[in-house]
Amino acid sequence: MVGSVLLITLVAFEELASTSIMPSVVADLGAERWFSLASGAALAAQLAATVVAGLACDWRGPRFVMAWGLALFTSGLVVSALAGTISVFVVGRLMMGLGGGLLIVPLYVLIGSVADAAHPAFFASFSLAWVVPSLVGPVIAGYVVRAFGWHPVFGFVPLLTAVAVLPLVGILRELTHPPSPRPPKLWAMA
Repeated sequence: MVGSVLLITLVAFEELASTSIMPSVVADLGAERWFSLASGAALAAQLAATVVAGLACDWRGPRFVMAWGLALFTSGLVVSALAGTISVFVVGRLMMGLGGGLLIVPLYVLIGSVADAAHPAFFASFSLAWVVPSLVGPVIAGYVVRAFGWHPVFGFVPLLTAVAVLPLVGILRELTHPPSPRPPKLWAMA
């Protein structure tokens, strides 16, 4: 539970709290007109990736989807942290959002692999993992920006992500999922 809640908290922090520092980011990059795109790119990408992640978990299993999610989320954070132009920053935010969407769905699949009695505790913890960053995340992000600039808000989270994944490695190894011969059709969901 600790690893999965920490991962969701990190995704929520980057999706919600980092939006509060966007005025500093776009001002530093000289791109105030890009504010809306820079702010909303990650959340929009996350919503789209969540749909794809559900299909991909059914097709390839949660390990595959989580690996891609981790790779995209952390890579997007690094790209955003190192961005010197707004276009590179937005690409990083898109990558981060796609990765976040791909991370969340496999965590819910993992809940299905634990005893039914534990499900309420997981769901309550996951809800709290979204609420806390929305309440205290902007304050933390604002403090970091004032003290160190906006780059560490994105650059420090990949380290925390690596720590969050450690408790999940054993569980993910135990999950078996026979791959489907064909990918599911997106329109079959309707």
